Amino acid sequence: MTRFLSLAPVLIVGLLSVAFLPGEEFRTVRWWMLQDVSFEDVYDAERDQYFLKPIFGEKVLALNNQLIEISGYVIPVDVSGGLYVLSAYPFSACYFCGGAGPESVMQLNFKAIPKEKLKTDDYISFRGRLKLNSTNYEDLNYILLNAEKAPEGDK
Repeated sequence: MTRFLSLAPVLIVGLLSVAFLPGEEFRTVRWWMLQDVSFEDVYDAERDQYFLKPIFGEKVLALNNQLIEISGYVIPVDVSGGLYVLSAYPFSACYFCGGAGPESVMQLNFKAIPKEKLKTDDYISFRGRLKLNSTNYEDLNYILLNAEKAPEGDK
């Protein structure tokens, strides 16, 4: 019993610290923060194509699996399938139309397909968990998992 009583303060402090751990918060990310990446040409023999494989820098690696909020220009890819891309630049200057690099676009994997149709070049803030992708060439290098529109007041 004496042993338990001597451990009681430690247990109480431990339990209180767990009970009051702050929940994860969304970190605001700007597109320039995602530029700590370089690319190398990699040949995929199965597809007989070259792909740009990202080599993420320390600053970007630190964001992997973090809850983030990011703003950008919407690019609808397959509206009925809920496939959208978020871009640092409007459609006319985005990665797909030339000029910008692959670090300037992010795939939006929605928690639930948006009921409202998002239009090209809508400037919107989204929240979700950032996933870095360097192996699946069918997806973009930056993927926002469980993406959802950020509340209007949080911009």
